Amino acid sequence: MDPERDLVFRPGLVPAPSGGLFERLRRSVQSSAIVPLFGGGKQILQTVHINDLSLAFENAIESDLSGAVNVAEPEGITMKSFIRKIAKRLGRRVVLVPVPAQPTVAVLRLLEGAHVPLPVSSENVLGLLAMRHTPTAADLERLGMRVRTTDESLADLMP
Repeated sequence: MDPERDLVFRPGLVPAPSGGLFERLRRSVQSSAIVPLFGGGKQILQTVHINDLSLAFENAIESDLSGAVNVAEPEGITMKSFIRKIAKRLGRRVVLVPVPAQPTVAVLRLLEGAHVPLPVSSENVLGLLAMRHTPTAADLERLGMRVRTTDESLADLMP
């Protein structure tokens, strides 16, 4: 990558009407009264509504930006809070169960090797564990925009 010429987008978790990790999380909350929290759910996640991400691409291209651009809400929330917000919007009561992450990854890899269909992959869990708060305010300013908060995204996608 040449940061003087190339543009790299680093989006947060993308709530969208269908597909992706958000859809898997929503289906998990909708279909089960027990939801696992890998690593205890303390990870900070920052969301970016699919429409805001599309606008960010458009703004970046129109402004001829280059370099790395982090696109997500500036503050972020814990995974545990995010799951609770989804459950509340679905009108579901769920029990959140902390699950040790590394043994879970090992089991998921075994099941993936056996081609067992799973609601999450080992890569999903590893991605969740790697989540860290990322400053985004300066990049959003470069893009000339604000992105919806988690609550605003969920209100739009899960009325």
